[in-house]
This record gives sequence, structure tokens and C-alpha cells, in this order.
Amino acid sequence: MELLELLARQKHCNYISDLRFLPKTSLYFPQLRDVALAAFSEREWVEAAWYVRGKITHSAAQARACLIA
Repeated sequence: MELLELLARQKHCNYISDLRFLPKTSLYFPQLRDVALAAFSEREWVEAAWYVRGKITHSAAQARACLIA
């Protein structure tokens, strides 16, 4: 499973693209605190932060922090 798929499931979205239509207050994923950075590639983390939050990050750790907070 890809990271974006996981995020969509956590928000009960039928499609990954539905993540873009969630209210801004729903774009936080505190459950990611329990997900190891190594579970997904650095590229997946960075792309997820860009896709979901529109934030440019330079590492998996930055991206996860962006998605959590």
C-alpha cells in the first residue's frame, strides 16, 4: 500500500483524489506518529506532503511532521 492510499483510508475517502477536497481542518494525520519513516520511501513522504498539504519538504521526517501537525 502506498502512503497516499493509507492517508485516504484514514479519512474514509473512496479515492486518493478525494483528499484534495477535505476541509483544511481534516488534513492532519496524527496516526502517522506510529508509522516508521522506513515504512515508505522518502519520495512518497515528500510527495504526500505536497499532494495533501501543498507544502514543500526536503526529507521524510519533515514531510511526516507536516502531515501530522
